[in-house]
Amino acid sequence: LGVGPLGLSCLAAFKAAGARRLLCMDLREHRLALAKSWGAQATAQNPEELKSLSGKLHEDGADVVVDATGSVETFELALNLTRFGGACVLAGYAGERGIPFHPDSIHVRNIRVFGAGNNSGYTETATVAANDGLIRTEEMITHRFSLADAEDVFSMESVSRPGYIKGVFVFPD
Repeated sequence: LGVGPLGLSCLAAFKAAGARRLLCMDLREHRLALAKSWGAQATAQNPEELKSLSGKLHEDGADVVVDATGSVETFELALNLTRFGGACVLAGYAGERGIPFHPDSIHVRNIRVFGAGNNSGYTETATVAANDGLIRTEEMITHRFSLADAEDVFSMESVSRPGYIKGVFVFPD
């Protein structure tokens, strides 16, 4: 769920590890197109479409569901898509907002829930993966900014720009 830089990196890692039947959901079509070119078998732009696709490809639920959205509203969807005994990974940062869910939806179905944010060694592992070509960062970087535009860049308007996935600061030569 969510194919920004973090979700795309997870997709690349799963694909490299031999995962099949990879499904991705995001609200932005350009991100879904990139996910498809990176190996997603199918993509969806909304939860109902994802549920339908998942039901066809993962009849008993998915082995692993990664929520990289950072949206508290998608946590229950992630749990519902996870099979009995599967794993649900919370990879997106929710900005310290609470997540409403029913604990029974985890323990009755024996779902393992993991966090995946800023763990020790993550940066080094990601750097190696990028250097090895596993994560193709150049396709994620869609916008470049000068430091003079820093205040504007850090506003929410920056990430809502058409085609935005990830922006970086560039320095003049």
